[in-house]
Amino acid sequence: MGKIRKTVSIGTIGLVSFRSKKERLERAERAQRKAEESLEREHVARVAAEHRAKHPKRKRAKRRERNEQRTSEAVAVAVERGRKAGKRARKAAKHSVAEAKVAATSVKEAAAPKVESVKEAVAPKVESVKEAVAPKVESLATRAHEAIDHVSSHIPSDR
Repeated sequence: MGKIRKTVSIGTIGLVSFRSKKERLERAERAQRKAEESLEREHVARVAAEHRAKHPKRKRAKRRERNEQRTSEAVAVAVERGRKAGKRARKAAKHSVAEAKVAATSVKEAAAPKVESVKEAVAPKVESVKEAVAPKVESLATRAHEAIDHVSSHIPSDR
């Protein structure tokens, strides 16, 4: 996690996400890749088993049958592992978004009394700075909100 991102997250009282979208998506994509690789291995094993079944040799029929049984069991295990990996990836992505929202809320609540005292102390200067910065802040807040909505809408729900 970068210090700048953390500072911006705290400074904006949670408007900017604590973790980057890239960081959250990396975990989900890694789990998805593992599941796809597992599925590919399962497919290769299945094709090989079907090929062996179509072209039997008499001397090795019993050995082939045992191997096919082991292969089908391995395929079942691989499919189950892939399913579980995908489920874990979705849960991790969903959890990280929820965790970021909770962290932003707690920071906002903790900072509220301090913000009020600072406002009173620097009220005259704040008005001039506020007028100069307001358009940029609105733009950043809108972008942050859109980014959070975008990430939240792309997290698959558990089945």
